[in-house]
Amino acid sequence: MKLKNLVDDLVQKHSLKYYFYNKEAFSDLYPAAYLKIDYKGKSYEAWGVSKGDKDLAFFKALVELIERISISETCGYFFKENRFFGETVTLTQISQKFAVGTKLLNSDNSNGAAVHLTKSKAIESGLNELIERHTILSALYLNIPPLPYTGKVICLNVLEKYKIKFYYWGSNNRYVVVAVHLLDNGGLQFSHACSKKLDSAVLKSFEELTPNIISQFDNPVVVKDFAVREGSIKSFNLYWKYSGDRRVLDFFNSKRERVSSQIPVLKDIYYSEINISEVFQKIGYPFCCLKVISPQAQQLFFDNWNEKYIHPDIYIPGRLPAFPHIIA
Repeated sequence: MKLKNLVDDLVQKHSLKYYFYNKEAFSDLYPAAYLKIDYKGKSYEAWGVSKGDKDLAFFKALVELIERISISETCGYFFKENRFFGETVTLTQISQKFAVGTKLLNSDNSNGAAVHLTKSKAIESGLNELIERHTILSALYLNIPPLPYTGKVICLNVLEKYKIKFYYWGSNNRYVVVAVHLLDNGGLQFSHACSKKLDSAVLKSFEELTPNIISQFDNPVVVKDFAVREGSIKSFNLYWKYSGDRRVLDFFNSKRERVSSQIPVLKDIYYSEINISEVFQKIGYPFCCLKVISPQAQQLFFDNWNEKYIHPDIYIPGRLPAFPHIIA
């Protein structure tokens, strides 16, 4: 099935909604595609952004949509049902071998998950996501500030207009970048990316930040009262967007007494295949959906900092950060 035919089929059968942001007000940003679909009683949204390529932007959004639906339908039990590539071991066996609780390996989120056209590309993409989150959470916990990015891969006028700054760590043979968007109301928005090349990671983080920029200027929302609810991605977004808490930015700009090489290295990587959701099974593309885990990785969590979430290999008693983490 061709991509256009797939889109038409999803529009007809599952009320897929999609559009591109190409308003003159955002002409200095990259093309952004937005998809929304209601499937099995749930609503799923996805964005795709690509420098100068609308088709690729739509493709990225579609891949993100496939990942979210497929993970939603399998998350929480697929490790028990499927085998790992390369080694026929279960999640429990990995947990026992490395003395790591299964909760740190099988968290209720899409940590390290990816969809791509081939298994090798999906593994690389999932590994980048795992390293990205492991690096950021470990660095925040271990008090390792990032370095400021001073390159010119993004036009300076755009960065000044939207008040964007980039910071990065070097970790696990990758560069992990955080893009910080300073809002007029005093809040902050973040995006993150990981790549073997620094400029590529910066570009990816800017692409991921683009939907936040658009929503901030195109449909501003004033929230007077909000609560940071445990386990809520939205709570993290709201906290940084409306609280005006800039302690993490102060941390980013603080003196580096420790270096990125002190972030734990991921030595053992496992891959678990996920069945593509039935709505995409006749897609006509050889998509592969999988999850990447490592027993050495600090997994993502959605609550406030708590000792029970910290990986035992990096845990230092009494050293919880004073501010919420920045990944949502």
